[in-house]
Amino acid sequence: ERLGGDVRACYLDHCGPPLAEVADRPGIVVPLLFSPGYHVRVDVGAAIAETAVPMTLAEPPLLTSPGGWINGLLAEVRRSWPGSAVAMVTAGSRDDAVLRLWEDCAAATAAQIAHASGPGARLSQLALDGPTVAVPLLVARGYFGDTIAASAADLGIPVAALAGTS
Repeated sequence: ERLGGDVRACYLDHCGPPLAEVADRPGIVVPLLFSPGYHVRVDVGAAIAETAVPMTLAEPPLLTSPGGWINGLLAEVRRSWPGSAVAMVTAGSRDDAVLRLWEDCAAATAAQIAHASGPGARLSQLALDGPTVAVPLLVARGYFGDTIAASAADLGIPVAALAGTS
């Protein structure tokens, strides 16, 4: 299904443009996020408050929802690297509920989970038996993508393209 109307991409941090630069008339903000962490609770509202025009916040469609987008991403990764284990790598979170969500997502998708920051295992701490591909669960290039790529390079494992890039 195609999105109608005027759709503009923006980012909260680590790359641009920010919402305030693309919001030149009233609209609806639909956050594209992997988990319900700090960005959902704090950063999106703060970004909306910085706009010069009224904006309405839509309920974010979390990309880790069971049976949804994440399964399609991992299916594509497994087609591209047949026989390889999958290590999903998040930016990280200090929120225990978010960390549990990631653990549940990993278990449901037969993947391992690592984090580039915050508590939780790093890519280098996973039990990587046999060929493995690192899958950065990020929507933009930047600091965390670079961190994940460097960790994977140190381990000699390939890295799938970032989810939000082509």
